[in-house]
Formats: sequence, structure tokens, C-alpha cells
Amino acid sequence: MLIFVPNINERWIYTLDFIFRLRGIEYNITDSKEEFDKSDSSKFSFSTWNLGSVLNENKTTKQTISKENWKDVECLGFDKIADPLSSIFYVLSRMEEYAETKVDKHGRFEGESSLQYKYGWLEQCVCDRWAQAIVTQIEKEINSTLNYQLQKGEIIPTFDIDNTYAYSLKKGSRKYLSIIKDLLSLNLRRL
Repeated sequence: MLIFVPNINERWIYTLDFIFRLRGIEYNITDSKEEFDKSDSSKFSFSTWNLGSVLNENKTTKQTISKENWKDVECLGFDKIADPLSSIFYVLSRMEEYAETKVDKHGRFEGESSLQYKYGWLEQCVCDRWAQAIVTQIEKEINSTLNYQLQKGEIIPTFDIDNTYAYSLKKGSRKYLSIIKDLLSLNLRRL
């Protein structure tokens, strides 16, 4: 399938690869209207959709972000424009972490500050849901099936090695000073 976008950049490529390539849908991308019009292959143009500006930018700009509905699917709205494509890029690239100034004591972005937490999406595969909604809408508009394949998810449990080996790898006085520090600060979990 040939896809027309206003201008090809890394944001568009990253987002479209997630939507199409991860689902086994082969596509080519163009920003040439002439090439798009001449093509005899299956094609789709995003120029018919009312999208925000996130994917066309090359830098991070301040935008008003809200929860909106696009084709009965909740997604992010950028300046009140529901945009599932930009939503995918925004969430996958963790774009909000670049603008957020509230961090924990280690200088890390706090999960409670994220829009996914705020909108109740933290435990959902929202990017996959948005991608599915986009593919379904494209199928309706081109009146054809894209024959996509869903990827099987896999859960890989991990644990924090730092806490597991908090004391065992330390030698001599360093080990005992760490234990005393944790006792004085009532860090019972670490103990």
C-alpha cells in the first residue's frame, strides 16, 4: 500500500512502522502528490484526516493536550484535535517526559504525572488499540481488507537486582554502614 503524508520525517516513519509493519502490513510512504496520484497500487492519503501538528514537527512544542474521542475511541487531543496517530507517537516516544518538570528525588519522571495515569490508560495497551482503530478506519475508507496479523504479547517478569543484592556484595564496614543507614532512616523494605 502507498501512503501519502504531508512531509516525510522520522516521526511519521516511526509511527507508521508501529501501525503497519508490526502488523505485517507492507507499505511505502510518499509526500509527492504526483507520485501518489500516478500510483496504481492500493493507496491511502492521511491528508483527508483532521490531524494535529505533532507528526509534522521536528521539535517539541507546547500544546494543550486533552482526552478526546476519535471514531468512538479515546485518544489524545492536541489543541482539541483528536489525533490517534500523534497519540501513538506521543506515548511511544515518551514525549511528555521532555516537557515535565516534576521529577522524583532521583530526577526521574513520575508515573503519576503521566497522561496515561491521569486518563486511566496506564494498564492498557493504548497504542495497539489506536493502531487497530486506524487500520480499521483505513479499511473502511479504501473498502478493502489489509490482512494484518496481530502480534502475540509476552510478559517477562523482572526484579530489581539492586535491592536483592543491597548488602551481599558489599564488603566490611561499607556493608555495616549501609545497614545502619537503612535502620536509622527506617527503610525496612530494603532491610
